[in-house]
Amino acid sequence: MANKSRIITSIRIGFLVIALCVIGIGVISFTNTNQVNAIQRQIAHTEQIIEHTNEVSVNLHAFIGAERGYLISPHPMHAEKIKKTSEAFSEHMAILFEITKDNAMHQQRLKHVERTFDVIYHDLVEPLIAHAGMAPKDAAPYDLSEQFQTASSISHFYLAEMTRLLDAIDADELAKRDAMVASTMENLYLGRTVNILGTLAIIIVILLMLKMAVKRIRRGEELERKASKELHESHERLENVIEATRVGTWEWEVQTGRVQVNERWVQLIGYTMGELDHLDMATWESYIYPEDLLRSRQLMQEVYDKNIVYYDHEYRMLHKDGHWVWIHCRGRVTQWDEQGNALVMSGTHDDISQLKDIQHNLFLETKRLETTLLSVGDGIITTDAIGCIVMINSVAEQLTGWTKKDAIGKTFAEIFVTKDANTGKKGDNPVSRVLKTRVKVELMDDTILVSKDGSERYVEDSAAPIQDDEGSLAGVILVFRDVTEKRMEQQRILALGLTDQLTQVQNRRSYITSLQEFDNNNDYPVAFMIADVNGLKLTNDAFGHDLGDQLLVTVATVLTEASSPDDVVVRLGGDEFVVLMPHTDEQSANNRMQVIKHKMEEKKVGPLPVSVSFGYAVKEHHGQESAMILRQAESRMYRSKITESPKVKRELIDFLLSWQHGQYPQEESHSKHVEQLSARFAKYLGLPEDSVDTIMKTARYHDIGKVAVDRKLLQKQDELDDYEWHDIKRHAEMGYNLLRTVPELYEIAEGVLHHHERWDGSGYPRGISGEEIPLISRIISICDTYDAIVGDRSYGGQRTHDEAITEILACSATQFDATLVSAFVKMMCA
Repeated sequence: MANKSRIITSIRIGFLVIALCVIGIGVISFTNTNQVNAIQRQIAHTEQIIEHTNEVSVNLHAFIGAERGYLISPHPMHAEKIKKTSEAFSEHMAILFEITKDNAMHQQRLKHVERTFDVIYHDLVEPLIAHAGMAPKDAAPYDLSEQFQTASSISHFYLAEMTRLLDAIDADELAKRDAMVASTMENLYLGRTVNILGTLAIIIVILLMLKMAVKRIRRGEELERKASKELHESHERLENVIEATRVGTWEWEVQTGRVQVNERWVQLIGYTMGELDHLDMATWESYIYPEDLLRSRQLMQEVYDKNIVYYDHEYRMLHKDGHWVWIHCRGRVTQWDEQGNALVMSGTHDDISQLKDIQHNLFLETKRLETTLLSVGDGIITTDAIGCIVMINSVAEQLTGWTKKDAIGKTFAEIFVTKDANTGKKGDNPVSRVLKTRVKVELMDDTILVSKDGSERYVEDSAAPIQDDEGSLAGVILVFRDVTEKRMEQQRILALGLTDQLTQVQNRRSYITSLQEFDNNNDYPVAFMIADVNGLKLTNDAFGHDLGDQLLVTVATVLTEASSPDDVVVRLGGDEFVVLMPHTDEQSANNRMQVIKHKMEEKKVGPLPVSVSFGYAVKEHHGQESAMILRQAESRMYRSKITESPKVKRELIDFLLSWQHGQYPQEESHSKHVEQLSARFAKYLGLPEDSVDTIMKTARYHDIGKVAVDRKLLQKQDELDDYEWHDIKRHAEMGYNLLRTVPELYEIAEGVLHHHERWDGSGYPRGISGEEIPLISRIISICDTYDAIVGDRSYGGQRTHDEAITEILACSATQFDATLVSAFVKMMCA
């Protein structure tokens, strides 16, 4: 069979060669014919050029002859001939230009001929005709000027030049024609030769085909005998292999449904050959588990449709004793009819029940392990031996931003993107390290995991190799966790040691560390700007430490907001700050200090304006002592503070008094009345003028401490309770603390402090008595009480002058100095 196929193939190849020869001969003949036709067209084209060139030459000679005749005798006949030959010349020249447009040399020659002809016509002939037309009719025939006779010689010269150019065209075209004729003869000769050789080749091929066919037939008979023997031996070997492997075999006649099986096939489901005699496909399918049967039929249809070659399916078959046996069925169509329908299909059955049990147990074990890994609180990722993701649990999904569906199959480096927290460079790849070293590793310190959405978190992890039962590396398991909160807590604890807890700027310890960093990085010049808060003590004394703290926080905020990212803002202690400005020279430091100073002046804390004294110095290089530079900056600051501080404090006191009067108009009215009454009383007592001025000033500021008292208490209409009275009583001491910060008001501070002391020692804040109470305080106490009784105050209600005098007399020698009471009453009743 195979030998016949080879013979047929040889014959087909022979006929193919013959066909190729015939086609080749035909193609060559066709090509030659086309070439001959093309050459004939080119020859015709050449003949056309030669023809029109000759016509142009004839017309040129006729034109020159007519011109000469006209020179001899200007007869209209000659003029008419000149016109006709000129038109004919132009007509043939136009044709020549068109048919030689692909030949640049011919075009150039024709243009030269045309230009020469135009020169003859316009420069010689037209003037000649014009001159002849103006000559008298009775003039003699040879009455021409010598100039026009010379034109004849010129015309002959131009004619010779044009004739030379036209002859050159003729010569080129004749040479081309001769070459084309020769080429045509060569092509005809080649065609004859190819026809003869092609015929000989076909005869040789036919002879070779016959010889090869005979040889193959003889060889085929020998091979067929050998193949028959080998087939018999192979069949015996196949039967031995099937018996040794204990697989069932089957052969199905598709059209009839009849199935032939071996003994092992029926043994797999517990039967004997006798019990399953006359087996057909319907009976076979009746033993298949119903859910598996549908898929089996689908695969079988795929084989029929030739979508797949092999049928390969695992299904369950019912054993004779009632249990299900897992069968691995393989097969293929071994015979088709001419219409492509399956006729015979053969295959094998193999019992894989034990393998299925092993797979099931392995699946359960794998599921238990996977469930454990997926449920732990840490992120877990496993990879294969080349670093591609195999498994990722839900925690790892959350931390990396990759879903299990998207992650599996991708490389670990694509999913687990890290960077160094200190340098920002690409981070460590622990899986890659394990694959190289085959030992357990841990992630480098300060590693940040960058999730798919760009969010970042600190992580800690460990990666270990996964080895198979032979010790070969099968993959890597990575266990990692989010330690961002832990890291932030560590950083917070570290920051507590470097941060001022009130203002949240750096503290002195951080100041020392920053100086060391500037030295290490050579960030020079470094400007040291000192900022000292004015009036902090006054604010604390007048309004309490809460407002004082708020003042410090405000100053720190302004310094921070006005500083560049590289600056370091430090609270050195108390009311003193320093701003370290790297890469800042003297001029830049001064400019920045002025900007910050201006921003400070715009701020207020409660009712108080913010006042800060500044000074700066610049450290130019590493060799200078930072402590010395700081002292230079402090010196500048103190020089500024010495001139500014008293003025600032006095302005602050006056601002507070003005603010108090603006908030509480009745307090302003009361202070003025007490000031006026105290001055009048002091003069009545005969005190010196300077004492009178001191008493007036003390009376003016005697209630300034009330700026620190809650506004609600000052405006309360009902009687005050003990706690409220305690807050009210603090105003005398507050006023004292405020006034004694200003040198020029220091002398009145004592008077303000004691103006609520009582003669019997039951007053406040010190509880002193008698003449221990300063005279100024005793005078203001009486005047203050009088105005409080007769004035419009929040508490007590307004009363008459007589009621006030009566009450003051009633408190003589207990609350007030009796001597001063007597004098006051006399003054008020005079």
